[in-house]
Amino acid sequence: MPPNPHLTAEFSRQILQGEKQLISLEDVLWIADFPNDSEASTKILWDHIKDDTTVMQYMPDLTDKQVINKKYLLNVLNTVYPNSMKKLCKRMRKKKIKSRLLANKQFIEIAPKY
Repeated sequence: MPPNPHLTAEFSRQILQGEKQLISLEDVLWIADFPNDSEASTKILWDHIKDDTTVMQYMPDLTDKQVINKKYLLNVLNTVYPNSMKKLCKRMRKKKIKSRLLANKQFIEIAPKY
């Protein structure tokens, strides 16, 4: 179930009429801790999945000004697409390490021999 601000009468009606679905708590693949990173902000994640009907069947309809609860979004994404959040974390970590190395310039560039 989404948190209270998103658990509206309209979303409940859609669930009862079969337009939307809920994931059983037994089936949820919970995200315990997720890094706060600009690459994985709620808005960016939402923009990537808002056209994905597989995920959107578990999401309430939101206005452009509303933002979904990040924990709910991550738990649904991780349940619908197992290990997707783990892969995203690895990609973010690699990107962060690379940007730190470039910022510190503590690396050796190997040029091809002519």
